[in-house]
Amino acid sequence: MDSFQPDFYAACATIIPVLLLAIAVQTTSYQDLLNMLAKAARGTPRNARLLRKVWAVIAMELAFFVGVLLVGTGLWGEIAALSTLYVGSELGQRGPVLVTTVILFFAASAGPLQSALAATIAGIGWAPADPSLDHQSVGDEKQADIPEDD
Repeated sequence: MDSFQPDFYAACATIIPVLLLAIAVQTTSYQDLLNMLAKAARGTPRNARLLRKVWAVIAMELAFFVGVLLVGTGLWGEIAALSTLYVGSELGQRGPVLVTTVILFFAASAGPLQSALAATIAGIGWAPADPSLDHQSVGDEKQADIPEDD
């Protein structure tokens, strides 16, 4: 086994809370995902087909799983990194701390990646046309004829 490397654990102990904060406060992709799953679970009427009810339960469980996975993984990795630093020797936690850091990194990267992808798709014309561009704006000559503005 390699010698104890406290720099790795110190870096992960610093990065993990930053990634958790980034997930919590970045663009609303994480909250949007949870809201979408909750809406799918709530929007199922009592007399819906069995398949739709099953999807609602799966969506509800998935929302819970995503929340627990991210927060639980972050807490577990942070505790593992800090306890290894405290003890001053490896307790076989190098792999789990690395996996925690990578999972949180990908979760924090999902929002900016989604925004970049949406901008790219909109830029090359794959997105549907913006409906607000279909109406005529009020010009200066029409604006002058409105008596309420005087």
